[in-house]
Amino acid sequence: MRIIPLLMTILLASCSGELQETDINRSIFTSEIQVNCNIPGAEVYLDDKFKGECPVDLIVSEGEYNLTARRNYPGSEYDYFEKKVRVGGYVRIKVEAKLNHYLSFSESDKKKVLAEIEADMAIIPAGSFMMGSPGSDRTRYDDEGPRQSVNIAERFGLMKHEVSQKQWSTIMNKNPSNNKGDKKPVESVSWDDAQEFIDRLNKLAGSPVYRLPSEAEWEYAARAGRANRFSTGKCIGSDRANYDGTQPIRRCSAGIYRAGTIPVGSFTPNALGLFDMHGNVYEWVQDCYAKGYGKGFLVEGTCAERTMRGGSWNSDARHVR
Repeated sequence: MRIIPLLMTILLASCSGELQETDINRSIFTSEIQVNCNIPGAEVYLDDKFKGECPVDLIVSEGEYNLTARRNYPGSEYDYFEKKVRVGGYVRIKVEAKLNHYLSFSESDKKKVLAEIEADMAIIPAGSFMMGSPGSDRTRYDDEGPRQSVNIAERFGLMKHEVSQKQWSTIMNKNPSNNKGDKKPVESVSWDDAQEFIDRLNKLAGSPVYRLPSEAEWEYAARAGRANRFSTGKCIGSDRANYDGTQPIRRCSAGIYRAGTIPVGSFTPNALGLFDMHGNVYEWVQDCYAKGYGKGFLVEGTCAERTMRGGSWNSDARHVR
């Protein structure tokens, strides 16, 4: 996975936890927020004012409130939930507060972590491109079309390489990867795991600064101005990407198979300064998966499947695009 800073493009917040508005009953006098937590005894705050320990019922008037729940531990660890709650007149709302686990960072540590992330960003210019593969390409899959023109209206930032295991561990305090190595890309993470990483990073930044790229943004950046199968042309070799080089594209030369991930940024970057857009590990994008391209926009909501791009170390050449 790699992330994108939102300040250069459309703002899209990624909030943790779920807000369920159910059991709505009218009352003559008051509105009520019923708060349940996955961690009993967590302290509940409404607009930074302590309201009791979870579970708790809050009597409020109509309006919008910032609801938080927190449980502190000895040292620098804590559990936390935050959500904007909009209350209409004379209703009862149930909030299921799912607290996530975090590490506390000093102000200097926050600045250091965020500075390192920003230093890893490349600026991708606005522009248009043809998304997908032409029907005449015999190596294409059915979900690589229909080919269409997509306009990227504003420039955006994108990490130059996949999130490393060191970067992941710093934010998440754990490393799920099978092929361990600080400079190797983090792997064995779900789309939801990626969202939690981004949520924590945004909390460090103090605002919704980062998100995953859309599939259109990803492909635009990966192509780097090229209309071929790869940013390297019609063929790609194992000297330019980490994939199963023993299974090349038809009429392309075979290479080697490394049988595992390698440190990020090990090969020459594409024309936009991005490394490993082909191979090493699959990369999550924001979109829901569909058997065919939409119109290149972010797709939000509940999805049966999410989309990955770029292939991995054990993919054949057809899958690393």
